[in-house]
Amino acid sequence: MILTYFIMNLNYEIAIYTCIGLCLTIYLLYKYLNTTSQFVNRKQNLVARHQKLRAKSLKLQEALSRHILSSHAEKDIFMDSITYNDYSRYLKKNHIQNLSDKNYVKLKNNNNRLFLKSVASMLDTQEAKLKQAEIDLQNILNNDDQVLNFDAPVFN
Repeated sequence: MILTYFIMNLNYEIAIYTCIGLCLTIYLLYKYLNTTSQFVNRKQNLVARHQKLRAKSLKLQEALSRHILSSHAEKDIFMDSITYNDYSRYLKKNHIQNLSDKNYVKLKNNNNRLFLKSVASMLDTQEAKLKQAEIDLQNILNNDDQVLNFDAPVFN
């Protein structure tokens, strides 16, 4: 009886130590994988890309707002059945949902690889949308290069 009690306690202790060892191994592996230079470089590139697209979005919004104010075109048709005011709201909403400061902080503080992969996909989509918005605005604003110059440096 005492021997079975001793064996059961020994197995219980072994199971606990095994779980602790397994948890420690998983934690160390996670830390190692998230501090490799390839992961850090990929994350830094995503952060820089987010900031660049954010600056581009703000410049597009500013250019459209200046045009609306200077020509009093808020209710004029921008394209198809969309007014300038509606398009401006669309750009602002898109910016808030995808390129806001809140999303930037979330990206900068997150090391989850699946999250970073989804952010990379979202940034691809945003890049395409902003490129289309840039083309639309250049057509409307008669290629005003001063307003739509996006090669300015982006500060982190």
